[in-house]
Amino acid sequence: MTAAEPLQPAPRLPIRGAVLVLADRKSRDAKTTIAELEQHGHVVTRIDVPALSIDAIRSTLGALAGAPLPTLGRMLRHPFLAIRSIHLARELDGMGVAHVHSLVASAITNCANVDCSRGALTPELLRRIDARPAGKPETLDQILSLDWHSLGATSLAIRRLHDRAGSIIAELTLDDGREVVLKTQRQTENEPRPPGESARIEYTVLNSLHRGMTTTLDGVTYSVPRALLLDVPRASVIMQRAAGTPLDRIVSAARRARDFATLERSLERAGTWLRLMQQSTRKDGDGNALLASFIDAAPADANVRAWLHSRRKEVGALPIVGQHGDLWPGNLFLSERSVEVIDFEGFRDGLPLEDAAYLLSYLELLPLAGRDYPRMERAFLAGFTRGEPLDRAALDLFRVLHAIRTLGRMSKEQSLRDRLVRRALETRVRRSIR
Repeated sequence: MTAAEPLQPAPRLPIRGAVLVLADRKSRDAKTTIAELEQHGHVVTRIDVPALSIDAIRSTLGALAGAPLPTLGRMLRHPFLAIRSIHLARELDGMGVAHVHSLVASAITNCANVDCSRGALTPELLRRIDARPAGKPETLDQILSLDWHSLGATSLAIRRLHDRAGSIIAELTLDDGREVVLKTQRQTENEPRPPGESARIEYTVLNSLHRGMTTTLDGVTYSVPRALLLDVPRASVIMQRAAGTPLDRIVSAARRARDFATLERSLERAGTWLRLMQQSTRKDGDGNALLASFIDAAPADANVRAWLHSRRKEVGALPIVGQHGDLWPGNLFLSERSVEVIDFEGFRDGLPLEDAAYLLSYLELLPLAGRDYPRMERAFLAGFTRGEPLDRAALDLFRVLHAIRTLGRMSKEQSLRDRLVRRALETRVRRSIR
């Protein structure tokens, strides 16, 4: 190629369908169906369900998507169908699929349900599965414009696609079976930083933490997904998929089942992750001066700011550590042997109890959290402190500071839940500054 010849763009990768096969445990057609789908280049996930229940599950889930309340009423009258639906939900949960209602609402892009009890694939069904995945053409173009060839990929299967105002999140499987996540940042009114800079920060932090903090304690590995590719002009990062289940779903399920052992173990591991992350990012500097600047910037009146400064004088020496900035339970992924955290575009220098106060505030605002919150707080702090004394004055200060910041960001047009959250946060501030 001469200098005058233009560079030829890399060929665009084909997008494959992610296919979910519901199979009777005794089905003879499942292997044949799966083999045929794989020959067509699809990523196939098999879910074994109890005999004679496939049609019931499919019809029940479809009805839930279309008319949730009436369907729930029918499920209460017909427990057999409810049991089968719960079985499917658990199978999906163990495989990392988000939610059953997301499945039937097509949040899993182009996911075709193949009932192996009905025999082989038909040409019509194959054509439907082979069709281009659902999604805005411009979104698919953005995904395909990245340099997937540098990762050794020759095709992509989009499992889930979240097209949001501030970002595109695509969960994909490469042809060699690797599961990755693509995050593309978008410019928004509330984020003055250029999207490419947010992508650069996330890529840098993920790789730095993956190298610096990955630690195994008691058979559990604490880390973050490794970033695989950065494209600053397209404001995109491709990273490994976090293993496990989001902590918010673990907490919700454990509270419903009153499974306190799982609840406490999971939150303790979350606290341990935060401790290890902060140990790996600790740096020299005057944390108390940084705290004073945070208080001065807080959207509060003079009386509240005066209370914050008076409480600051009671706080001991503060190191400067990395702050995640959005450490809510949905960003922590736990499995039996790992804890990983995602979403680092807001990472910055901070103080030890900022992220802790953020997560504890979320737990305290959960529905009917009153009876469970003390238990959840003790478990999280046990992992975070690992036997060292807790600066309770600092924690109380950061809880109030977090409440003030959250109130300052809340929209005036609010749902009922937002109004309840606002009332709870305002009550926390008033009670603290008395």
